[in-house]
Amino acid sequence: MFQLTNLVRLLLQKKISSELCEVCITLQTGKCINETCVCHPGFVGPVCTDRVTTSVAQLSASQINISAVLAGILGGIFFGVIVSLMIFFIWKRRVKKKSFALSSSTIATNLSSSIPVVVPALYDISSSRRASSVTSAPTVTYHLYEELL
Repeated sequence: MFQLTNLVRLLLQKKISSELCEVCITLQTGKCINETCVCHPGFVGPVCTDRVTTSVAQLSASQINISAVLAGILGGIFFGVIVSLMIFFIWKRRVKKKSFALSSSTIATNLSSSIPVVVPALYDISSSRRASSVTSAPTVTYHLYEELL
C-alpha cells in the first residue's frame, strides 16, 4: 500500500510539473528542462511569470559609482549647511549677549555720573598720617581706593 501511494504521489507531481512547464512555454517566459521551468532573463518564479525588478546587482558599475559620488556630495553639502547654521546662530547669540551687556553697563555709568554717590570710608586712618611722606599699607590702600573712585 505504501508503494502505491508513493507511486500515485509521484505521478501527480509529474503531471503538475508538466502542466507548469506548459504554462512557462505558452507564456514564452522560459523553457522546460526535465519537467522544470528554466526562466528566460528577466523572469523568475516556478512558472516564470514574475518579472525581475531592477536591483543594485543588475546596475552597471559606472551607474553605482555615480550614485555613490552624488550621494556623498549631497550629504556633504547638507552637513556643511547644518554646521554653518549652527555656528551662525551661536555667534548671533553671543553678539546679542555682548551688546546687551555693553548697553546695560552704559546705562549704569550714565546713572552713576548723574547721581552723587556717598561711600562710607573703608579705612580708619588719621588725617595726619594721610599727608605724611612715609608710605604705609593703609596709606597705599587709601590712595588706591581714591583712584578707583
